[in-house]
Amino acid sequence: MDNKTKILLPVAAIVLAAAFCLSAATSSAMSTAPGIYHFFGRVMNQEDKPVGSCTVLLIKRLALEEEKNAENQQGAETVAKEEVQYVVTDEEVVATTDEDGNYAFTFEPLTADNFWAFFKADGYRSRSVELNRLMRSRFFRKPNKSPISLHIVLEKE
Repeated sequence: MDNKTKILLPVAAIVLAAAFCLSAATSSAMSTAPGIYHFFGRVMNQEDKPVGSCTVLLIKRLALEEEKNAENQQGAETVAKEEVQYVVTDEEVVATTDEDGNYAFTFEPLTADNFWAFFKADGYRSRSVELNRLMRSRFFRKPNKSPISLHIVLEKE
């Protein structure tokens, strides 16, 4: 074996190992990453005024079924269709806005895999926001260190 081959084989092995680790990290980060998530934000109305005493409810859900088979419209062919069904594992009030509309909360996902924040205030329509996409984007920056900003506008009833 010549000197070039002796050097290239370990380098190739390291590159392949790094590629494998990167693909594993990317696929696991596509779901929510474990750790503590820090959310903060402000709830405003359409007139750009703060909404005080708005309740922020965190809803944690767990997927029951990943895929269901559905028949194609042409009849004979069966295709896999993603219809994820969830069951609520936990609901808890995690924050109430102050008089300036500010709120902040932290949570740990534990066994749930789908998360929603539900905002409810007297005189306003309720609003819900799925948190998963925000959680995944933060994981790539700095897990457990980057808070997530979520500002909400509520419509009057």
